[in-house]
Amino acid sequence: MSDNYRKPHDKRNKEVFRNKKAFLSLLKDHINEPWTKDLNEDSLRLSNKTFILQDFSEKEADVVYEAEINGTKIIFYILLEIQSTVDYRMSYRLILYIVEILRDYYNNADPKLRKRKNFKFPVVIPIVYYCGSRRWTVPLNVKEMFEAPEMFGKYVMNLEYMLVNANSFDENELEKLSSRVLAMIILLEQSKSEEEFFGNLQLSLAESAKFDNEERRIYDLFIKIIVKAHKYKNVEEIAKLINEDRVKEADSMLCDLAKNIKKERKLLFAKGREEGIKIGEEIGEEKGIKIGEEKGKKKSYAEIAKTLNISSSKFNELLDSGKLARIIESLDYKPTT
Repeated sequence: MSDNYRKPHDKRNKEVFRNKKAFLSLLKDHINEPWTKDLNEDSLRLSNKTFILQDFSEKEADVVYEAEINGTKIIFYILLEIQSTVDYRMSYRLILYIVEILRDYYNNADPKLRKRKNFKFPVVIPIVYYCGSRRWTVPLNVKEMFEAPEMFGKYVMNLEYMLVNANSFDENELEKLSSRVLAMIILLEQSKSEEEFFGNLQLSLAESAKFDNEERRIYDLFIKIIVKAHKYKNVEEIAKLINEDRVKEADSMLCDLAKNIKKERKLLFAKGREEGIKIGEEIGEEKGIKIGEEKGKKKSYAEIAKTLNISSSKFNELLDSGKLARIIESLDYKPTT
């Protein structure tokens, strides 16, 4: 989506990933690692903790889940990147967050248990969710942030994070997501223009009939935040219709808006073309006069040099010194036309 949307990403995307069904869909249908098959809603526990540092509070938000797979404790750390530009400090920031998570786990553990030899920390799985407009070019492995990691091999910190880029989902990948509210929100995030947004909103309305109450709440909240964040015409009215479950009316309104946008775009294009031609003609005429004047001067200068029987270099020297005006006056010279 356009960069105007970056600021409110915190709340609206945080709500999506706080929904267990949506988060599980992301893990199982998109990330799809072997260990994801053993996860279910009952094995996930949403944490209310946040580990975002004050320096980065304007740029990101986070969601934390705790889980167990066959007795193994896991902490899923989802970092929601809400800035439009790619930050090459990502690896460094993730290290800071993971250390804070482990510190918090250690401080809250039983003091007697943490002194034992078999005391273990949970695995922390870092996931970065990015929906900025620019291509993600930051290395996925933190070892790349160090100088010459290949020189020191296994002694360099080696940790890879998972990147979920909203703009990389194609139609087939969106179709695979079992959480339809997640799929539709990603689709809306991909909108790059007003016309595309209304088209995607229309598609999402058809899917919204399948949402349960919690998914509907998340979807409605998402649309409301867009209303506050953007200045699209009639979006507030559409959001109200959606909230009142008047989907058919909202759909009809979106059709009319899409048609009006196309009509306005054609009119603007025609007007712009007409103005462009007019400006081009004016510039051309002005340029033609200027070129004509320059050619006239060059012709006159050439005739004067010929009359004086002097070289071009000598003529230019006289011209620069101011002596030429006095010579021309004494000759009573008039250039030919």
